[in-house]
Amino acid sequence: GQQALKARTEGVVKRVLVSVSDRVAEEELLVVLADVNQQSKLEKHELQRKEHQMTLESKRQQVSQAQEKLENARRKLQDLQSGNSEAHRNLRQKNLEIAQQEKEIANQKQSIQEAQANLENAQRRLENSKILLDKGFISEDTYYNDQESVRSARANLRSKKLSLEQKKLALQQMHLQLEGIQQTIQDKLREAREKVQEAQTTWQKAQVDLRTSLLKEEELAWQRQEILAEQKDYRIQAPFAGVVLDVKTRSE
Repeated sequence: GQQALKARTEGVVKRVLVSVSDRVAEEELLVVLADVNQQSKLEKHELQRKEHQMTLESKRQQVSQAQEKLENARRKLQDLQSGNSEAHRNLRQKNLEIAQQEKEIANQKQSIQEAQANLENAQRRLENSKILLDKGFISEDTYYNDQESVRSARANLRSKKLSLEQKKLALQQMHLQLEGIQQTIQDKLREAREKVQEAQTTWQKAQVDLRTSLLKEEELAWQRQEILAEQKDYRIQAPFAGVVLDVKTRSE
Protein backbone atom coordinates (compact mmCIF):
# COMPACT_ATOMS: atom_id res chain seq x y z
CA GLY A 1 0.00 0.00 0.00
CA GLN A 2 2.91 2.37 -0.54
CA GLN A 3 2.25 5.68 -2.33
CA ALA A 4 4.75 8.29 -3.41
CA LEU A 5 3.54 11.86 -2.92
CA LYS A 6 4.89 14.49 -5.29
CA ALA A 7 4.54 18.24 -5.38
CA ARG A 8 1.83 19.30 -7.84
CA THR A 9 3.68 22.51 -8.67
CA GLU A 10 7.14 23.98 -8.47
CA GLY A 11 8.13 25.86 -5.36
CA VAL A 12 10.48 26.22 -2.47
CA VAL A 13 10.07 23.79 0.43
CA LYS A 14 9.04 25.99 3.31
CA ARG A 15 8.43 23.34 5.99
CA VAL A 16 8.76 19.57 6.33
CA LEU A 17 6.41 18.52 9.10
CA VAL A 18 7.21 14.78 9.27
CA SER A 19 10.17 12.50 9.54
CA VAL A 20 10.79 8.93 8.50
CA SER A 21 8.76 6.39 10.56
CA ASP A 22 6.24 9.02 11.68
CA ARG A 23 2.65 7.86 11.74
CA VAL A 24 0.25 10.29 10.04
CA ALA A 25 -3.50 10.55 9.83
CA GLU A 26 -5.53 10.93 6.67
CA GLU A 27 -5.24 14.47 5.20
CA GLU A 28 -2.53 15.38 7.72
CA LEU A 29 -0.25 18.11 6.40
CA LEU A 30 3.18 16.75 5.50
CA VAL A 31 5.06 19.39 3.52
CA VAL A 32 4.44 23.09 2.88
CA LEU A 33 5.84 24.70 -0.24
CA ALA A 34 6.17 28.39 -0.87
CA ASP A 35 5.99 30.38 -4.06
CA VAL A 36 7.26 33.95 -3.92
CA ASN A 37 4.91 35.13 -6.64
CA GLN A 38 1.90 33.42 -5.09
CA GLN A 39 2.60 34.86 -1.66
CA SER A 40 3.12 38.30 -3.15
CA LYS A 41 -0.17 37.94 -4.98
CA LEU A 42 -1.96 37.09 -1.74
CA GLU A 43 -0.36 39.96 0.16
CA LYS A 44 -1.21 42.39 -2.62
CA HIS A 45 -4.77 41.14 -2.65
CA GLU A 46 -5.07 41.48 1.14
CA LEU A 47 -3.83 45.07 0.92
CA GLN A 48 -6.32 45.80 -1.85
CA ARG A 49 -9.10 44.27 0.20
CA LYS A 50 -8.26 46.32 3.29
CA GLU A 51 -8.24 49.50 1.23
CA HIS A 52 -11.58 48.56 -0.27
CA GLN A 53 -13.03 47.86 3.18
CA MET A 54 -12.15 51.44 4.14
CA THR A 55 -13.87 52.64 0.99
CA LEU A 56 -16.86 50.44 1.80
CA GLU A 57 -17.15 51.92 5.28
CA SER A 58 -16.97 55.41 3.77
CA LYS A 59 -19.82 54.49 1.39
CA ARG A 60 -21.92 53.26 4.31
CA GLN A 61 -21.35 56.55 6.14
CA GLN A 62 -22.29 58.48 3.01
CA VAL A 63 -25.57 56.54 2.78
CA SER A 64 -26.29 57.21 6.46
CA GLN A 65 -25.53 60.93 6.12
CA ALA A 66 -27.56 61.21 2.91
CA GLN A 67 -30.50 59.47 4.57
CA GLU A 68 -30.31 61.83 7.56
CA LYS A 69 -30.29 64.87 5.26
CA LEU A 70 -33.24 63.45 3.34
CA GLU A 71 -35.23 62.92 6.55
CA ASN A 72 -34.44 66.47 7.72
CA ALA A 73 -35.50 67.90 4.35
CA ARG A 74 -38.74 65.92 4.45
CA ARG A 75 -39.49 67.13 7.99
CA LYS A 76 -39.00 70.77 6.98
CA LEU A 77 -41.26 70.30 3.97
CA GLN A 78 -43.87 68.61 6.14
CA ASP A 79 -43.75 71.48 8.64
CA LEU A 80 -44.35 73.97 5.84
CA GLN A 81 -47.16 71.92 4.34
CA SER A 82 -48.85 71.44 7.71
CA GLY A 83 -48.62 75.15 8.58
CA ASN A 84 -46.31 74.75 11.58
CA SER A 85 -43.48 76.93 10.31
CA GLU A 86 -42.58 80.38 11.61
CA ALA A 87 -43.73 81.90 8.32
CA HIS A 88 -47.19 80.39 8.83
CA ARG A 89 -47.31 81.77 12.38
CA ASN A 90 -46.46 85.20 10.95
CA LEU A 91 -49.21 84.73 8.38
CA ARG A 92 -51.80 83.94 11.02
CA GLN A 93 -50.68 86.90 13.12
CA LYS A 94 -50.92 89.23 10.12
CA ASN A 95 -54.43 87.98 9.34
CA LEU A 96 -55.43 88.78 12.91
CA GLU A 97 -53.96 92.28 12.58
CA ILE A 98 -55.85 92.81 9.32
CA ALA A 99 -59.11 91.67 10.87
CA GLN A 100 -58.56 94.05 13.80
CA GLN A 101 -57.72 96.90 11.43
CA GLU A 102 -60.85 96.26 9.35
CA LYS A 103 -62.90 96.33 12.54
CA GLU A 104 -61.33 99.66 13.52
CA ILE A 105 -62.08 101.06 10.05
CA ALA A 106 -65.72 100.00 10.36
CA ASN A 107 -65.89 101.70 13.77
CA GLN A 108 -64.20 104.78 12.34
CA LYS A 109 -66.77 104.99 9.53
CA GLN A 110 -69.53 104.82 12.12
CA SER A 111 -67.79 107.54 14.09
CA ILE A 112 -67.59 109.72 10.96
CA GLN A 113 -71.30 109.30 10.40
CA GLU A 114 -71.92 110.45 13.95
CA ALA A 115 -69.52 113.37 13.52
CA GLN A 116 -71.28 114.31 10.26
CA ALA A 117 -74.64 114.24 12.04
CA ASN A 118 -73.21 116.39 14.85
CA LEU A 119 -71.92 118.90 12.29
CA GLU A 120 -75.29 119.06 10.55
CA ASN A 121 -77.02 119.59 13.89
CA ALA A 122 -74.55 122.33 14.82
CA GLN A 123 -75.07 124.01 11.45
CA ARG A 124 -78.85 123.97 11.93
CA ARG A 125 -78.47 125.43 15.39
CA LEU A 126 -76.21 128.11 13.97
CA GLU A 127 -78.79 128.96 11.29
CA ASN A 128 -81.52 129.21 13.93
CA SER A 129 -79.22 131.29 16.15
CA LYS A 130 -78.63 133.69 13.24
CA ILE A 131 -82.37 134.19 12.86
CA LEU A 132 -82.85 134.65 16.57
CA LEU A 133 -79.86 137.02 16.77
CA ASP A 134 -81.27 139.17 13.97
CA LYS A 135 -84.56 139.36 15.87
CA GLY A 136 -82.76 140.15 19.11
CA PHE A 137 -83.91 137.05 20.92
CA ILE A 138 -80.41 135.83 21.80
CA SER A 139 -77.11 137.43 22.60
CA GLU A 140 -74.11 137.55 20.32
CA ASP A 141 -72.22 135.33 22.77
CA THR A 142 -74.77 132.59 22.25
CA TYR A 143 -74.44 133.00 18.50
CA TYR A 144 -70.64 132.89 18.70
CA ASN A 145 -70.83 129.75 20.84
CA ASP A 146 -72.92 128.09 18.15
CA GLN A 147 -70.35 129.19 15.56
CA GLU A 148 -67.59 127.64 17.68
CA SER A 149 -69.64 124.44 17.94
CA VAL A 150 -69.82 124.29 14.13
CA ARG A 151 -66.08 124.88 13.80
CA SER A 152 -65.37 122.25 16.44
CA ALA A 153 -67.72 119.73 14.79
CA ARG A 154 -66.18 120.41 11.38
CA ALA A 155 -62.64 119.98 12.79
CA ASN A 156 -63.69 116.79 14.52
CA LEU A 157 -65.13 115.47 11.27
CA ARG A 158 -61.94 116.31 9.36
CA SER A 159 -59.84 114.64 12.06
CA LYS A 160 -61.93 111.47 11.91
CA LYS A 161 -61.80 111.39 8.10
CA LEU A 162 -58.02 111.83 8.22
CA SER A 163 -57.77 109.02 10.77
CA LEU A 164 -59.90 106.84 8.49
CA GLU A 165 -57.57 107.46 5.55
CA GLN A 166 -54.58 106.65 7.73
CA LYS A 167 -56.22 103.41 8.85
CA LYS A 168 -56.99 102.53 5.22
CA LEU A 169 -53.36 103.16 4.27
CA ALA A 170 -52.24 101.02 7.19
CA LEU A 171 -54.63 98.29 6.02
CA GLN A 172 -53.18 98.44 2.52
CA GLN A 173 -49.70 98.14 3.99
CA MET A 174 -50.81 95.12 6.00
CA HIS A 175 -52.20 93.48 2.86
CA LEU A 176 -48.87 94.09 1.13
CA GLN A 177 -47.08 92.52 4.09
CA LEU A 178 -49.53 89.61 3.97
CA GLU A 179 -48.76 89.07 0.27
CA GLY A 180 -45.06 89.19 1.10
CA ILE A 181 -45.48 86.53 3.78
CA GLN A 182 -47.54 84.37 1.42
CA GLN A 183 -44.86 84.72 -1.25
CA THR A 184 -42.21 83.83 1.32
CA ILE A 185 -44.15 80.68 2.20
CA GLN A 186 -44.43 79.73 -1.47
CA ASP A 187 -40.71 80.36 -1.96
CA LYS A 188 -39.88 78.28 1.11
CA LEU A 189 -42.15 75.49 -0.10
CA ARG A 190 -40.48 75.47 -3.50
CA GLU A 191 -37.04 75.55 -1.90
CA ALA A 192 -38.00 72.75 0.51
CA ARG A 193 -39.28 70.59 -2.36
CA GLU A 194 -36.08 71.21 -4.29
CA LYS A 195 -34.00 70.24 -1.25
CA VAL A 196 -36.02 67.06 -0.79
CA GLN A 197 -35.50 66.19 -4.44
CA GLU A 198 -31.79 66.98 -4.19
CA ALA A 199 -31.44 64.94 -0.98
CA GLN A 200 -33.39 62.09 -2.59
CA THR A 201 -31.05 62.08 -5.58
CA THR A 202 -27.97 62.18 -3.34
CA TRP A 203 -29.32 59.33 -1.19
CA GLN A 204 -30.12 57.19 -4.23
CA LYS A 205 -26.66 57.81 -5.68
CA ALA A 206 -25.06 56.91 -2.34
CA GLN A 207 -27.06 53.68 -2.28
CA VAL A 208 -25.96 52.80 -5.82
CA ASP A 209 -22.34 53.51 -4.88
CA LEU A 210 -22.70 51.33 -1.78
CA ARG A 211 -24.21 48.45 -3.75
CA THR A 212 -21.40 48.76 -6.29
CA SER A 213 -18.86 48.70 -3.47
CA LEU A 214 -20.56 45.66 -1.92
CA LEU A 215 -20.37 43.83 -5.24
CA LYS A 216 -16.68 44.73 -5.38
CA GLU A 217 -16.29 43.30 -1.87
CA GLU A 218 -17.93 40.05 -2.98
CA GLU A 219 -15.64 39.94 -6.00
CA LEU A 220 -12.55 40.45 -3.83
CA ALA A 221 -13.72 37.72 -1.43
CA TRP A 222 -14.20 35.36 -4.37
CA GLN A 223 -10.73 36.25 -5.71
CA ARG A 224 -9.27 35.55 -2.27
CA GLN A 225 -10.88 32.13 -2.24
CA GLU A 226 -9.37 31.46 -5.63
CA ILE A 227 -5.91 32.47 -4.41
CA LEU A 228 -6.26 30.29 -1.33
CA ALA A 229 -7.48 27.43 -3.52
CA GLU A 230 -4.38 27.85 -5.66
CA GLN A 231 -2.25 27.69 -2.53
CA LYS A 232 -3.57 24.21 -1.83
CA ASP A 233 -1.26 23.06 -4.61
CA TYR A 234 1.57 24.11 -2.30
CA ARG A 235 0.39 21.91 0.59
CA ILE A 236 1.10 18.14 0.49
CA GLN A 237 -1.26 16.09 2.65
CA ALA A 238 -1.47 12.41 3.44
CA PRO A 239 -4.10 10.69 1.23
CA PHE A 240 -4.67 8.07 3.95
CA ALA A 241 -3.40 7.11 7.39
CA GLY A 242 -0.02 5.45 7.36
CA VAL A 243 3.68 5.57 8.16
CA VAL A 244 6.23 7.85 6.49
CA LEU A 245 8.76 5.58 4.76
CA ASP A 246 11.01 8.20 3.27
CA VAL A 247 11.36 11.97 2.87
CA LYS A 248 13.23 13.11 -0.22
CA THR A 249 13.17 16.83 0.41
CA ARG A 250 14.20 19.29 3.03
CA SER A 251 13.11 22.68 4.22
CA GLU A 252 15.14 25.74 3.33
